[in-house]
Amino acid sequence: MQNKRSAFKEFFSPEALTKTFNDRIKSKPSIGIDGTSISAFESRINIETTTCSKKIKTYKFKFSPYLEEVKSKGRGKIPRVISKPTIRDKTLLSSTNLCLQAYFPDVVSRKLPNEIIRDIKKNLHDSNEDLFFCKIDIKSFYDAISHEILEKKLKKNLDKKTLWIVSNAIRNITVSGLAKKASYPKENTLGIPQGLPISNILSDIYLQHVDNHFKADNYRRYVDDILIISPNETSKTTEKIKALLKKVKLETNEKTVEGKISDGLEYLGYEFRSRNIVSVRESSIDKFIRSLIAPITRYKKGLDKSIGRTWLTVETRKNILIEHLNEKITGAISEKKRFGWIFYFIEITDLKILYDLDAIVKRELIKARFSVDEYARVKRLARAFHEAKHSPEGGYIHNYDKYKTTEEKIQALMRFGYLDPNGSTAYTPEHINSLFDKLRASQLLQLEIDIGTMY
Repeated sequence: MQNKRSAFKEFFSPEALTKTFNDRIKSKPSIGIDGTSISAFESRINIETTTCSKKIKTYKFKFSPYLEEVKSKGRGKIPRVISKPTIRDKTLLSSTNLCLQAYFPDVVSRKLPNEIIRDIKKNLHDSNEDLFFCKIDIKSFYDAISHEILEKKLKKNLDKKTLWIVSNAIRNITVSGLAKKASYPKENTLGIPQGLPISNILSDIYLQHVDNHFKADNYRRYVDDILIISPNETSKTTEKIKALLKKVKLETNEKTVEGKISDGLEYLGYEFRSRNIVSVRESSIDKFIRSLIAPITRYKKGLDKSIGRTWLTVETRKNILIEHLNEKITGAISEKKRFGWIFYFIEITDLKILYDLDAIVKRELIKARFSVDEYARVKRLARAFHEAKHSPEGGYIHNYDKYKTTEEKIQALMRFGYLDPNGSTAYTPEHINSLFDKLRASQLLQLEIDIGTMY
């Protein structure tokens, strides 16, 4: 971006918004409170983006209320409220995210969980002593972010129009799909709605002063989970972090955990049992086991028989189950991004877990009366781990980027039970592409759910 004046043309012109839709929104179907689908929005995209751009330019744009979606974080935990924008608003917010990245380049380099774990492994491996650690959890992080403080930080870099968009986006209300307009609150006065394309980068901008204060070799933060690893007692560092958080009206939960690595450290779903043994937290293993068993149970009870799909024979249902299990086991690749449990836990050294999980899958499939030949078609976590580490695009892991032709997509849709293999219905390439996008979005969402409560 050349300067602040060029921001509008680069990110909020009709052409820029259309590009954002095609690059970032089109392949990830979701529906907001207005019920508009991807295909319906795409059919009138020129009108939508032109109108949106014009209203932004004149400061007349108004967000539709976000649709509330409640996601479980596991037993005994408060559910996470996700705010789902309409397709139009999601497109605008995705462009706003790109704009924020241009204005705040130092904040963009957020590491993925397994990259953070890799750094910790190196930190522990390079040390000749038993290190101290302290885990700090920010209380109600997204919900407690002050609009006034955030906007003060944003003003230092942002142009007036982008700041106006962000201010309206964070003040916009989130409502239940069943709520009546008369009961809608006037505006959101505190916190950043979770689930928006701008939520993560805004939260990182808000805590930039904390992240910059500490050396990278002993300080890590992923969203609201802060970890300090040090050769010395961590109490002074802990107090300093709490003081810096207090400056921006944030508090920490009481569950601050301190100790030595040899006592055991759990972070982001991983478990460090010593300097050299990195495993998976027990609750994370249990959750994945339930996820693996669930489709097998559905098959045994006949719950996978959909009304109208009379062609679903026992053999066909078994084939579909194998496809779903294989993707859960290996994970998947789409748009060069990696999804799934194996990719999330790629930094473990305790490989016995993988063989144990393979044994559980085998046991459950035998109970479901799968033959030896049928079980032989089910992939193995132990091998998937090796392939993910050394040859992720070698063919063992399902790669959605490999489907180029309509015929290849039809074959995938048949394998996953979206099309009747013996059907005579003729489909247009557009319909096949739409169905394939639906399949991919559904499968990748399930892989995200498998790791969604790891931290």
